[in-house]
Amino acid sequence: MKQCLLFIALIMSFLTIQAQDSIPMTSPRIVTKIKTGESVKLNDITVTFIKVTEDSRCPIGVQCITSGKATALIQIETPKGSQEEKLYFGIDHITPQTTKQIITSQDRHIIAYDLEPYPVADSSLTTVKYSLLVLIE
Repeated sequence: MKQCLLFIALIMSFLTIQAQDSIPMTSPRIVTKIKTGESVKLNDITVTFIKVTEDSRCPIGVQCITSGKATALIQIETPKGSQEEKLYFGIDHITPQTTKQIITSQDRHIIAYDLEPYPVADSSLTTVKYSLLVLIE
């Protein structure tokens, strides 16, 4: 009887160990917030969020015919030079579900993730303080 209980205990512990190995683990994605005029540096590359040139995204609380988009202007500085690039945000463009890689340096990436704040109907803000959200992976 003791041998039978020992055998069952061994099988149960083996199954428990097997179950723990089969759980897929993904590391969390950490979002970095860059305010207008600020920069993020990755190795020898600097990405600066210059400004938002357009924000026609449909505000929360409003029904719109189109979803609209927001356009952000960034500057990418590398040892080879500097260039400006436009990033487009909205349902048909960059969203947290459909990110866009901005640049890669030594197997690390800066990825455009989102633009905040999202417009809200009845907002009394006259000047919006935007932030570009990026992932560094």
